This record gives sequence, structure tokens and C-alpha cells, in this order.
Amino acid sequence: MEAAAAREAEAAKRAADEAALAEVEEAKTAMLQQEIEKLRIENLRIQQEAETEAKRAAEAEAKRAAEVAKAKEAAQKSAKEAALEQELIKLRLENERIQAAAAAEAKARLEAEQAAQWEAEQKEKAAKEAAMQEEIERLKQENERIEAQREAEEVARLKAEEQAGKEAEEAAAAEEAIRQAALQEEIARLK
Repeated sequence: MEAAAAREAEAAKRAADEAALAEVEEAKTAMLQQEIEKLRIENLRIQQEAETEAKRAAEAEAKRAAEVAKAKEAAQKSAKEAALEQELIKLRLENERIQAAAAAEAKARLEAEQAAQWEAEQKEKAAKEAAMQEEIERLKQENERIEAQREAEEVARLKAEEQAGKEAEEAAAAEEAIRQAALQEEIARLK
């Protein structure tokens, strides 16, 4: 009996020790699981921070690359704009030269046309003056001819009148002579 009780006590003690050991193991396991979970969460946080940092670094790099590209584009654009500005200045100067040449050519052509017109006007004026002078001379000669003719006609008329006067006088004298002769004859007859 005592032996049985001792075995039971020993078994109970062993069971209690095993239970206590199991509780300790379970507690250790729970602690280990908590530690593992804590480490997993910490690793996850570190991983997330690393990913966030990598993402931030990638974004910063992308931003820097974009800024560099933008700066290069601006430099290229600035150089292109400078080249375009130089080309614009060149074209403007060429345009001004062409306009100046065209203006000089137009001025020379206008002056030549004006000179030719003036010369033509002078020739026309000289021709008109010559024609007028010729007409004046012709009219003068015509007036002189008419005046000479008129004078000649007047002289002829005066001569004709003078001749007619003489003839009238002669006719009157002849008539008077005839009348005197007739009168003498009548007187002689009456005697």
C-alpha cells in the first residue's frame, strides 16, 4: 500500500512536474511566438521603411533626372531660340537691304521717268513754241500780204476814181462843147 501510494505520489508529482514543464514550455512558446511576431512586425516596419525610403529615393532620382532633362531641354531650347533669333536678325537685315535696294531702284526709276518726262515736255514746249512762232510769222506775212493787197487795191481804186473823174470831166467838157456848138448853130440859124 505504501508502495502504491508512493508510486501514485511519484506519478502525481511527475504529472505535476510535466504539467508545470508543459506550462513553462507553453509560456516559452507563447513568448517566442510573441517575440517572433514582434520581430516580424519590426521586420515588416523596417521593410516598409526601406521600401518607402527606396521609393522616396527613386522619386528623388526621378525628380532630379527630370530637372536635369528639363535643364538640358531649356539649354537646347535657349540655344535653338538664340539660333532662331540670329536667323531672324539675319533675315531682317536682308529684308532691310532688299527694301533699301528696291527703294533706291524705285527712286532712280522715278527720277529717270521724271527726267524723261521733263525732257519730253521741254521738247513738246519747244515744238509748240516753234509752231506758234511759225504761225505768228505766217500770220504776219499773211497780214502784210493782205495789207499790201489792200493798199494796192486802194491805189487802184484811187487811180480808177481819178481816171473816172478825168473821163467825167472830159465827157462833161465834150458835152459842153457839143452844147456850145449846138447853141452857136442855133444862134447862127436864128440870125
